[in-house]
Amino acid sequence: MSVAGVPPTDQIRPGRAGEPRRDLLDYRRIAVGIVEGEERPVARARGVGAAEPCLRGERRAGGNGAPCHTSLASMSKWWPPTIAKDAIEAAMRIHGNLGYAYAANPRDINSRGFDVTSLGFPAALKQQVQIPMFPRIEPAGYTSLGGNATWIIGNKFETYTGTGDATRLVGSHSFKTGGVYRSNRVSNFRPNSPAGLFSFNETWTRDSYNGNRGGNTIASMLLGLMSGGRIQYEPQPALQVPYVGAYFQDDWRVNQRLTLNLGLRWDSDCRFWICRS
Repeated sequence: MSVAGVPPTDQIRPGRAGEPRRDLLDYRRIAVGIVEGEERPVARARGVGAAEPCLRGERRAGGNGAPCHTSLASMSKWWPPTIAKDAIEAAMRIHGNLGYAYAANPRDINSRGFDVTSLGFPAALKQQVQIPMFPRIEPAGYTSLGGNATWIIGNKFETYTGTGDATRLVGSHSFKTGGVYRSNRVSNFRPNSPAGLFSFNETWTRDSYNGNRGGNTIASMLLGLMSGGRIQYEPQPALQVPYVGAYFQDDWRVNQRLTLNLGLRWDSDCRFWICRS
């Protein structure tokens, strides 16, 4: 086979084993010249083990039988500079990443599923309970019953990220363009007294309501006479904040002593969305 500007196949020597690596560029594949039929000269420059051209499908000489690859340095040696230059400029490096990050600090209670009506509370109160659990009971002068009113935590944090870029060499210019998209999601949930908090003291069992004699906290609790209480229903918001960015840059090598780095970048933090309220 003969290609314009490329030596015939019988003149292209196979690569020799043991020659130094020449990782000149990060292009996985560079096709050069105008080919005939199925065969084409191919140059590869990542993990290059041979320093002279060969054809696709050939095996490297020297006994190891590894596939024969070609470095860009050998292209300029064996093929005319115009073909090597065109091969480099025709190549484009494309790169992309996808990422996901998740963090949470969950904290739950052991009494989940408890029915407050078993303590004598009315069914109407059960309907107002956000989380079925043992309520918080605080008798004055005695140890409290039930867990911490703010013990439960259900915060979640997620980040989805996608990035991509492409690079191409054209003459003395190195063009690069790319973008990034990131979505930050936050779900905050920390209820306060979701099954109720009830306080008792001796006021209701004193000799007189305005007096200060007698009274017993446990007696007031057995009678169901509270000194105070609350039950709260907390929302579970889930927010999403998207971020978008794009850029274009040109590294222009004017001469051996001057290189201009030109570029534009656009970033935007979009307004947040309420995914769930």
